[in-house]
Amino acid sequence: MATKLASLSRSILMANKRMENERSPGQSGPLQRLKNEAFLLIAFLALGLWLVPALIFWLGSRVLGPYGDIDTLAAFYIDLFGSLLAGRGIVWLLVISLYLFLMLIRLLAWLWGVAHRAAAGNKEVAAE
Repeated sequence: MATKLASLSRSILMANKRMENERSPGQSGPLQRLKNEAFLLIAFLALGLWLVPALIFWLGSRVLGPYGDIDTLAAFYIDLFGSLLAGRGIVWLLVISLYLFLMLIRLLAWLWGVAHRAAAGNKEVAAE
């Protein structure tokens, strides 16, 4: 598990560095990062609004059976959007869960990098 997490965090860090290196000279660093982050937010929110509920409905209806009055995916979406408009926190958490998972992976990758840089710094200090 730790090896897979380490591999995933390294690949995320390397992909981030490649994106920064491939940026054309005319693009502003912070502005481009903001655009990339906005794109990721919109994409993950769209997936959280449409794909995640569909998968939950499909899997839940297969494993647990029908959802009471809700027997179609359309009715499930109507109930979902009604709950979003009513401000139910658990439904909002469902919608933003993919983006929050991305943030968690980024945090873990950053912490992994910090730990490795600190360990490398400690080895250099010990070698002197």
